[in-house]
Amino acid sequence: MDKVTKFCVNDKNTIKETISVIQGNFSRCVVVLNENKKVVGVFSEGDVLRTILQNIDLHTPLKKVISPSFLYLKEKNMSKAYELIKKYGITLIPVIDDSFNLKEVITIFDVMKHLEFINGK
Repeated sequence: MDKVTKFCVNDKNTIKETISVIQGNFSRCVVVLNENKKVVGVFSEGDVLRTILQNIDLHTPLKKVISPSFLYLKEKNMSKAYELIKKYGITLIPVIDDSFNLKEVITIFDVMKHLEFINGK
């Protein structure tokens, strides 16, 4: 789960702490896990901007501001990932099991690499 770790934060992390993780992973968002390591949401740069515009303190824990609605896949499927990225403009897709345990993440870079591979470039 090494690759996945840099894309994850705990829902107790503050918005400010999360900004540092987002800045370091180059994916413009993170997967948010609760204390039981279950995926509870995704937090993006857009969410950061919305919290700032709403004058929410940057020391607020994510659990108070994340939306419980997020896009995910149940299996690593690059075609489905491409469709989600194209349709919704997202850059990171969590792959979860039926209990919302994070199995892996698919980044926009993973999808681009896959497209280059299947197109023979």
